[in-house]
Amino acid sequence: MFRRNQQSDNNHQQAAFCGAAFRNKFEKFQQHFFDGAFNEGHGAASQVPANIVEHPAYFEIQLFAAGRKKELFKVVVENNLLQVSYEEPITEQTSEFRHQEYVAGSFNRAFKLDEQVLSDNVQASFEDGVLTIILAKNPETNKPVQEVHIS
Repeated sequence: MFRRNQQSDNNHQQAAFCGAAFRNKFEKFQQHFFDGAFNEGHGAASQVPANIVEHPAYFEIQLFAAGRKKELFKVVVENNLLQVSYEEPITEQTSEFRHQEYVAGSFNRAFKLDEQVLSDNVQASFEDGVLTIILAKNPETNKPVQEVHIS
């Protein structure tokens, strides 16, 4: 038969065990994430998020790079590869962060271009923390959809 006390004790012991295991794993995650190993060029901290929007006549790449200076960006197209990089000057850190999620460091992003893009007609601008790159579409390869009449 069901014994309330026995069942409650088992659940309590299991919850305590799971809670301790989770706490240990979470503490290891926090140490890895916040103690600097993650922020030294490993993982997402060295990247900036990007959106790619398709318009009728061009593609637009938006790189979200708040806190960075326009003069330190480098945009290069070579062998159908668009490379966007930012070189952060090395400065001595004056603040001791207790918790830091945003690191304005160097990064490098690469985007493979195909025949849909005119790689010799690339434009870039930086405004309000967003680097916008405009890639004109190749009219030869980007023909409008042709609707076929069914008889």
